This record gives sequence, structure tokens and C-alpha cells, in this order.
Amino acid sequence: MAFDVDLYVYTSWKDVSMSHNETGYILINDKNVLDKMWVPDLYFANARTAYFHDVTVPNFNMFIDKDGVISYGTRVTLTVACNLVLKNYPLDKQTCSIKIISYAHVKQEMNVTWFSEGSVRYNPEIGLPEFKIMAIKSDYCNGTFHYTITDTSSRIGDFSCLLGLIDLERAIGYHIVQSYLPNAAIVIISWVSFWIDRRAVPARVSLSFTCLLTLSTQGNGLRYALPPFACYLFLESSLNLHFMRWSTPGIYNHPETDTDTEDDPLRRHKLGDFVSQPELVYKAMFFNRRALAVDQISRAAFPGAFACFNLVYWYYYLYYST
Repeated sequence: MAFDVDLYVYTSWKDVSMSHNETGYILINDKNVLDKMWVPDLYFANARTAYFHDVTVPNFNMFIDKDGVISYGTRVTLTVACNLVLKNYPLDKQTCSIKIISYAHVKQEMNVTWFSEGSVRYNPEIGLPEFKIMAIKSDYCNGTFHYTITDTSSRIGDFSCLLGLIDLERAIGYHIVQSYLPNAAIVIISWVSFWIDRRAVPARVSLSFTCLLTLSTQGNGLRYALPPFACYLFLESSLNLHFMRWSTPGIYNHPETDTDTEDDPLRRHKLGDFVSQPELVYKAMFFNRRALAVDQISRAAFPGAFACFNLVYWYYYLYYST
């Protein structure tokens, strides 16, 4: 992921050669004068692009104290890369960083530190469309790097590095409306077939396949923009179990009670292979009761399993994983 950030960068250092006898600060806001002065060679290590603002004038200011203490502020816009960990998506929390490091000077030559007070400030009214900014913290990322690299040699030195950490939490409202609620509705609608008369096979099958096609269409649309998530997988598993019972021998399509088969008792009776009427009625009642029992169990089993899954799912991602 990459995000844009608009920064007001304030730095301060002491240059005794810039001492003066004036009573207050000297203001410098001329770009030509700034180009002739030394400023820290800081850069943003993990920024894809960065630029200074020049409208309507170069956005910077510099104040020089009589002791040579310089305060320099400028405005810069960055496009920062951030690696996301999506194992808890879409209930995930991310931490993105902005690294500021000297390009040429090792720590012994130029040591970069945060201000002791108010090192990181931000406007709480500014945020990201998909995330909520929970906190912005300051830290250090000092490290050892190679520099003055040539064909046959290089030097190793310690560089000071500033690290800005941005704690983000994904806004769940969009995913509840676009993913969780529609998928849960499809699961619940598929349970209606348990209350439809078991002899109305076309109605039951049509409802089930309609739910499956709706799920597939919605899943294809979400798959291009979203990683897979557990609610979708549970929905698919529930519908698969729902369809499995239509093809279970001995419940709905038992071969001994199917009047379209060549072994139909009535057909065998017409052909001379006598089957008693009480035996036929007994088998019909037996399989009819089995089908009714499956429906009655499913009316409680499927909603109960879905409710238990939701309890475990939401507890884990909202409380346990944090």
C-alpha cells in the first residue's frame, strides 16, 4: 500500500558562523539565499516520491538567532510505501513508518534526534478513507551501512535515523455493509428451504441454486478488490452442506421410493412381481419421517452452527487477536 502525507518539517541546528549582533531573529525566506546556505542532507528513505511546494512562493522559512541557532521549516509531500499484514483482514491493524536519515554524514559527523517536546504533531481531523489514525509516535532506526563504495573498497559507518510510526486501524463499516451483511443474508435465506414442504422438490432446489448463484456473483465481484475472508468461506461451506443433503440416498431420492425407476414397486406389480401394499406404505412412511427429521434437525443445526461461528469469529478478531 502507498499513501500520501503532507508534512511540515521543522529542523534546528547551531552554526556559529551564522551568529550576529541583532536583538532578535533574522528571517530568511528568499530561495536564492537558502541555496547558498548549509542545511542537513536529510531524505525520506521509504518514500516513493517527494516534492517541495512552490505555490505561490517556496514554502519555507528560516530564523537565525544571534547565537547561530537556526530554525528551518519547510513543507513537503510524500508518497510513502507501507507493507501490510493482512492475516486479520478486514479487522486488521497496521503500522506504517516514515524513515528520515542523513544521506552522506555518519553519526559522528551529524547526529539527528527528535525534539524533546512535541516531536510529532498532527491534525486529528485529517485521516485516510479506509483507515482510522490511532496514534503517531516517534522512534529511532539507527543502523550501520556501507558508504563511499568503490569498485574495490567501501567504508562502514553508523548513521542516525529518525522513525515516525503511524498506527492505523481499518474502518470496518464499509466491509460490514458490502461483505458481511449480504453474505449473512444469503446464508439465512438458504435456510428457508427447511420450512418448505419436502415434497416440493423444485421449489427447494430452485431456492438453493439461486442462493449459490447469488453467492458466486457477489464473490467474483469482491475477489478482485478484497482478500478472502472467513465469512465468505463459511457461507460457501454452509451452502455446500445444504446441497449435499439433496443427493443423500435414503432421505429424499431413495431408489426404492422413486416412481421413475424401473424397480418401482407399482411397475413391478404391473409386471407380475407382486409387492404387498402395506410394505409399500411402510417404506414410504419410513423415508417420509426420515426426511422430516432431517428438516427439523437442520432448522436448529444450521442457524446454531452459524451463530457459534460468528461468536468465535468476532470474539477472536475483536478481542483475542488484539
